[in-house]
Amino acid sequence: MFVFGWMYFLLPILGLILGQIGVKKMEDRGILQNIRRPPKLSIPALVASKIIVTGLPIAQVSIGAIYLNECPKQPYIPVYLLVSGVFSLLLGLLSCLPCTQEPEDGVQTPLSRLCTAWNSLVSLFLFCWFIAGKICCIFRN
Repeated sequence: MFVFGWMYFLLPILGLILGQIGVKKMEDRGILQNIRRPPKLSIPALVASKIIVTGLPIAQVSIGAIYLNECPKQPYIPVYLLVSGVFSLLLGLLSCLPCTQEPEDGVQTPLSRLCTAWNSLVSLFLFCWFIAGKICCIFRN
């Protein structure tokens, strides 16, 4: 969640930097409509942002796998890194599926509801895992 949650704030900025989207004035639409309907990004901007955002989970998985049984201070830190990296990658891959995209007409199919529920559950798990990991691995002596 923390890895991919900030991605939604990064995507419009990345699109503006790449020059892929136009800037609309805030007077044209209300603030709530701007939040509900973010500007659509082009495919290159989406691919570039996915590549950038998946760097941290790949690093978490690789560092956790390398030092799995070798951490003398706290042996659960590599496990924490592995689980959070794998689930963050899973969340990132699930967000690429077409069933997670909101349809143009606004009507959700049962498959899109299932994908939304699954993404929500994985995000909730990552949030709980983040809190549990900080308490168990970092703050405990």
